[in-house]
Amino acid sequence: GIIPGVTCATYIISLPVLEFQNSKGFWEKLNSNLESVKYAEPHLHYHNNVLRREWHNLSEEKEDRRPAAYLRNIFENAKKVLSHLDTLDSEERLVPLFQEEDYQQQLLMGLMVAQLKDHLMRHLQYVGKKKIDQIVLDYVAKLLNLVHRIMKEVWRRYQLHSCIFCFDERGSAGESAVFHIMSRILEAA
Repeated sequence: GIIPGVTCATYIISLPVLEFQNSKGFWEKLNSNLESVKYAEPHLHYHNNVLRREWHNLSEEKEDRRPAAYLRNIFENAKKVLSHLDTLDSEERLVPLFQEEDYQQQLLMGLMVAQLKDHLMRHLQYVGKKKIDQIVLDYVAKLLNLVHRIMKEVWRRYQLHSCIFCFDERGSAGESAVFHIMSRILEAA
């Protein structure tokens, strides 16, 4: 049916060619490091429900009994990930991702690292802490590099020049589409 005031349009979006830099050998290294996963206990699947709940609690700054060392560890994890990202180059910052001053992004990055480390340490105790730390750091950094490259292409596709959304007024169709894509990526994280 037709809804008054609503216009639907179909756009054919050409898929961008993503170029990955410095990922040479990453998958081979990850596969060789996790070869022993084939023989692990059955319930090895990682669920991000705990991560979501923890991030929500910390981002709302609920007064709980978390020691300062816990938060310090989370932010140290985020700094390690930020130092491993390939996307922080001298090129103009087009996409507002992975900014060192963004508390929410740092909190989410640090929690991703902490939760994934804990999960792998529980199920792959025989791999070793150093190797698991490196696997997690490499994985999260490559994942975030991929997200950054996707968002950069989307940003260019919709020809957005500013890295700041204005919430005081109605945004353009491109801003709305990019906002929804960023929201979906956040949900998936």
